Amino acid sequence: MRLTRGLSAALLLGVALTVACATSGRMAPTAVPPRLFFMGHVEGYVEPCGCSEGQLGGVARRAELLRRLRAAPGATLLVDAGNRLIAAGRSGEIQAAALALAAEAAGVAAINLGEDERRLGADFLSRIEPVRRLPWVRANTDPPATGRWPGEVARTVRVGGQEVSITGVSEAAAGVGDPAAAVAEVAAKVARGSRLVVLFQGQVAAADRLARAVGRIDLIVVADGEDHLDAAAHRVGATLVVATGTDGKWLGELPLTPGPLAPEGVQVHVLTEAIPDDPGAAHLVRDYYRRLKEARVLTEAVPRPTVGGSYSGATVCGSCHEDAFALWRESGHAHALTTLTERGKEGAPECVGCHTVGAGFTGGFVDATTTPERGGVQCESCHGVGSNHVDNPTRDYGRADEQTCRRCHTAERSPKFDFSTYWPRIMH
Repeated sequence: MRLTRGLSAALLLGVALTVACATSGRMAPTAVPPRLFFMGHVEGYVEPCGCSEGQLGGVARRAELLRRLRAAPGATLLVDAGNRLIAAGRSGEIQAAALALAAEAAGVAAINLGEDERRLGADFLSRIEPVRRLPWVRANTDPPATGRWPGEVARTVRVGGQEVSITGVSEAAAGVGDPAAAVAEVAAKVARGSRLVVLFQGQVAAADRLARAVGRIDLIVVADGEDHLDAAAHRVGATLVVATGTDGKWLGELPLTPGPLAPEGVQVHVLTEAIPDDPGAAHLVRDYYRRLKEARVLTEAVPRPTVGGSYSGATVCGSCHEDAFALWRESGHAHALTTLTERGKEGAPECVGCHTVGAGFTGGFVDATTTPERGGVQCESCHGVGSNHVDNPTRDYGRADEQTCRRCHTAERSPKFDFSTYWPRIMH
């Protein structure tokens, strides 16, 4: 397998083949095989949060990468192995609509109905028009408690002169039937000479068992949810199995050449900062954050009770800890909410938890309009609620350490975060 961090080498190869065929009068033109692009386990990941350099993924980068890859000769087919939508409530509806519109604009030919979608329920999926009209496939999903699942058991498409049947299943669990039996039923109806692609949500080992049980499968694309930047491509008999990783950080590519598909043909295109945002998809992302803010989704959640007192705010802390307060006031932590506001993200649930104090808890941040005084990463973000300490100051209150920092400075949000470098800048 080859790992690329930008445009595929297949683009140059395709151009070279075209030139070679055109300049040789003794050679018949060689048909370029169609290419299948695959992804999965996006899990609500609209774009990198932007809090650090080096973050991967995002619908706008993916749209631009697809545009570039499709500029090469030959037909293409895009599939999604599922687990795209995760959030419920009004914010979840807005996010689901944005991700559905992005998938539709990308030209996805089939998307598996995964565990995350089943958890949201048929009624949720069906009432959001962009979600409802996506080309869902679902061969082993049990009937829902209410409503009807969108989509169909399988879809058949033609790409580059090939007929490809695509179905979707999930690993055996509550709410789904036996994936092997479901795929075998689909396989029995696939025309001779057609390819069978299975979009699978679950573990790679379970997909391998499926490949052994149903030998008719050409390709299994697994939404495995593991954090890796390779497709883990391997063969089980005549079946090629590939995995998608998590958060849509990369896009897989595979030429649909004659005969059994080979692991060596799989390429991975990592969605790095070197790939600019597609303007249309970037507009969709901005509209997503605008809709979250206008709907004031942050005010809908019922706050959880605090433990160990209540929030006092940085100003109260500063009345005793003047030096620490002065250091904090000049830090990036103090202006964390402003950072969101400048980017139009102050209404996004996925952002405010690490840019404010007490978001989601009683007495903490609600939204920028209701509780502006709780904006920024304040003292109690790291040390815990402070009212009991204000009433009875003790030295053992709220000691912060590396684990405290890593609640927000995760490998995903801050891939270059180094505790030994940053701690001295805020130590007090």
